[in-house]
Amino acid sequence: MKKQEVLNVQNNLEVVESQGGEDCYILVANNDEKRSKLNAVGVTDEIIKSNGDDETFCIPALAFNEGYCNEYRNGE
Repeated sequence: MKKQEVLNVQNNLEVVESQGGEDCYILVANNDEKRSKLNAVGVTDEIIKSNGDDETFCIPALAFNEGYCNEYRNGE
């Protein structure tokens, strides 16, 4: 699995809710379509679930917690 492939998928998921600032979050719907896109680049359902709940998951949390990136810049 390549980190950039995961980030490319994450950066193209439709956002349902977000907040900037020090406690930022970017939530996307936790559904079959979104999980399938992430599964295709090696992100397991368990990893997705550990960064959210049954309804949504957090893109920055997943990226930082799993080591896919170490900074957030210009909306990506």
